Amino acid sequence: MEIVLLNIKIFEDDEHTLFITRIISAGLMSLGIVMTVLCFLEHNIVFTVISSTYGLMSFISYLAIKNFHNLTVFLISGVILIYGLLISFILTGGTEGFGILWVVLYPLLFLYLLAFIPYTFICLSCTFIIMITMWTPLRNHIYNFKPSFMTRFPLLILCEVIFAIAIKNIIAKTERKRKEAIKELINLKEGLEKTVRQRTAEVQEEQKKSSNLMIELATSLAATIDAKDKYTSGHSKRVAEYSKMIAEKMGKNKSYLENIYLAALLHDIGKIGIPDEIINKKSKLTKEEYEIIKQHPVIGYEILQNIKTVPEIVIGVRWHHERYDGKGYPDGLYGRDIPEYAQIISVADAYDAMTSNRSYRPLMTQDAARSQIEEGIGSQFSKIPAECMLSIIDADKDFKLHE
Repeated sequence: MEIVLLNIKIFEDDEHTLFITRIISAGLMSLGIVMTVLCFLEHNIVFTVISSTYGLMSFISYLAIKNFHNLTVFLISGVILIYGLLISFILTGGTEGFGILWVVLYPLLFLYLLAFIPYTFICLSCTFIIMITMWTPLRNHIYNFKPSFMTRFPLLILCEVIFAIAIKNIIAKTERKRKEAIKELINLKEGLEKTVRQRTAEVQEEQKKSSNLMIELATSLAATIDAKDKYTSGHSKRVAEYSKMIAEKMGKNKSYLENIYLAALLHDIGKIGIPDEIINKKSKLTKEEYEIIKQHPVIGYEILQNIKTVPEIVIGVRWHHERYDGKGYPDGLYGRDIPEYAQIISVADAYDAMTSNRSYRPLMTQDAARSQIEEGIGSQFSKIPAECMLSIIDADKDFKLHE
């Protein structure tokens, strides 16, 4: 019954169902009034109380449905009626007390059959047989029942059968609506999942295009920077590759690898603001010229500081010349104060500088470059990125990295 009440509660705002149950309640109330009057006229106090109770409960159901749209009261009143009749007939004793078993059991059997077999006309037929048997001359062949009982019993059966049919119809309609609602929810869920998959694929494609575009732009900018120095062609791209390799050795995720690559590609963008004669000078730089060169991280930072989507880029640009011992530039950061991105790019940048031809010296050998990095751990370089670079160098038996 609790499950039925919950299901009814879900759809108790359905106007069609409320209208039907209101009509049924009004019909039952009318029958209760007629039976109350007849019993009172026959001075049958017990049946008068029973019939008036029947009518009162039907009236309460009618009001609950009409004013509060509450189908739960409709069902509860039916249960109270059935068991109220049982108690009342038992108190009267005699044959009428025995007869209540039929008044109670028949509607319950009717509900059971309605729920589990499709041949409901059998139940209706049994009801009409009882009415014909007790309201026609056939009643003369029935013994041991008082005439008043044989008059009222078919009416009670009819009322309860009507109530049972109403409950069954409400339950059936509720179940049908529940299934329809579940089906709609499933369809909605599938539709939402499909939409989410499509939108996710579109967003991923857009992100991929944006990422590719950013890399292409960064590569173009890096090529422009490298073009200022005829001796460092491809420097930015090589530093980007080395930085990515180091980060991969460190166990970084895909997003980190993509960001470090972009940051390393643009690490020297500040050289755009450095005069060509200083960048391409073949002889040793003067102290003043070296101070100008040292400004390129700050210039690059100022150029790119408005980039908020990948803040790691400006980190790599500004601090890739900092040293672990605090003697680097432009801010003299020390040890762990140096951002990890800058620590990685610093090692990669130094390795490429050592293994590339420069205006002031030829490239170093692989062994010489390795020794320089190893000696620089703890002073120029952070330990973990430097050791990862040494591991990469050791795996490069043919010295192909500088190519």
